[in-house]
Amino acid sequence: MLRRRPVAGLIVGFVLVACGGSPAATTDESPSTTAAVSSTLPATSSTTTTIAASTTSTPTLEIVKDFDYHDFSGWGKNPLDILAVSAREVWAVTAGLIGHLEDGDWTHWRPLAGVFSGVAVAPDGTVWVAASSGVFSFDGAAWTRRFDGLARAVGVSEDGTVWIGGTFGAENGLLWLARWDGESWVRFDEAGPATSGSDPAPPLNMTVLPDGDVWIVGAMFGWGGDLLVRYDGTTMGRVGIGLDPGPGFNLQLAAAPNGDLLVGGFVHNLDRQYRVARFDGEQWSEWPAHHWPSAETSGASDMAVGPDGVLWFAFEGGLASVDGTEWTIRIEGPGVSAVDVAPDGTVLYADSDGVHVFSTP
Repeated sequence: MLRRRPVAGLIVGFVLVACGGSPAATTDESPSTTAAVSSTLPATSSTTTTIAASTTSTPTLEIVKDFDYHDFSGWGKNPLDILAVSAREVWAVTAGLIGHLEDGDWTHWRPLAGVFSGVAVAPDGTVWVAASSGVFSFDGAAWTRRFDGLARAVGVSEDGTVWIGGTFGAENGLLWLARWDGESWVRFDEAGPATSGSDPAPPLNMTVLPDGDVWIVGAMFGWGGDLLVRYDGTTMGRVGIGLDPGPGFNLQLAAAPNGDLLVGGFVHNLDRQYRVARFDGEQWSEWPAHHWPSAETSGASDMAVGPDGVLWFAFEGGLASVDGTEWTIRIEGPGVSAVDVAPDGTVLYADSDGVHVFSTP
């Protein structure tokens, strides 16, 4: 995901257990087709403005003691995102809860107002959470409110730079983006209020590549598909995936081990195809498509890539992976809602029973 990849997500009864599966796939990242990058909207020069850090001292997160999942089922059910710091340390987030597993014990927090929408961990261990009630950081001892507005995504680069983003409104297809400079937020987008947008608003996914490019994707009503936006350090604009047709719905983002961008998407009108596109900075390449059974029409709900380059997908029918050449169904059963891969390659996934370690016999 470490968001490494950003998160939009959700959690539940947190239990870490082992689960069996199919043998691991080998890595083969050869593309099947290539096409030039295209842009359906012109990129615009970014407007740089500054937003002061939050001055609100009233705490808006509280620790949840004696956690019972059934008492909080209305706050968001299945985990929709997990972030594996290691094989034994995990952060997980639902709309109404955020949980941290370490040394076998869970600690949970909930917002006193609003809902969570994303979590990321910086290289120094600082945790950043985006929510409708603001953006918060956690130093291991206490939460600090850093932003007062509604944020829908958070991401951290390899050098520790923190980025947040949101929408001006789901109908107009405009996104805002801001970077934390240690004292305030610096905006890089079209002019407009960074605190606008409805609640709940469509979730956003964000990833920051090693070269510093920031990519954001989210459902935008009226655009006929998800909106993919890139900030390259100078301009911010919508990008069209250079495939015909490219992934368009339920897009997920991840950084490949070499720093390329991976985009997974669901094409509703092509016999439930789930497709993966790879962007190397100049061209798009396509991996083989997967045709979901009719009972799994919503495609994947989460995507993560391991250090070996294998992509993992959580979907309604279980857990799947693709190595660039072949898809493998790893687990079949009730919906898996989230997946992530720890730095050592350990795959963790979440369903309605909690968070699990995937292991092969």
